[in-house]
Amino acid sequence: MASFMDILSSESKQQFSSIINIGDILAAELTPKEGVTPKEENQESRYKYFVVVGKTEDGSAIGFLLINSKINSKLSQELKGLHYPLQKSKYDFLAYDSHVYCGEIKKIDVVNLVSKKNFKSFGRIEEEDLELIKKAVISSPIVSKKELIRYGLVLQDAA
Repeated sequence: MASFMDILSSESKQQFSSIINIGDILAAELTPKEGVTPKEENQESRYKYFVVVGKTEDGSAIGFLLINSKINSKLSQELKGLHYPLQKSKYDFLAYDSHVYCGEIKKIDVVNLVSKKNFKSFGRIEEEDLELIKKAVISSPIVSKKELIRYGLVLQDAA
């Protein structure tokens, strides 16, 4: 059976991919399929803020980083160090000072994302913050070179 993305014309696919850009701050109901664990056992999804850190070459999928209000205490010291601070005073949509977790790139198809419940945009991360976030992602011990290349964070030759 063809997927929704397969049925769309190349022009329609381009329109979907052009609405989401690197540095966008988005939020949606995310599921374990996107690597997000619901807080309660009886829940299927969790509303999360995230930053788009890369796109596939064809624009059909994005790589994103979760924004968390607290650092996960179960992470190793090295991964705890890969949290980039965001101040509520600088990003007024935040309820608390928070952190972008730069240790792991999550993935989602653009068409799937824009059809998610409560999908919303909150503007863009400031360029200086985005560059520091990208550097942290590149330094992560659990993000593969293949992922970095796939989402345009490093060039194929640099890998």
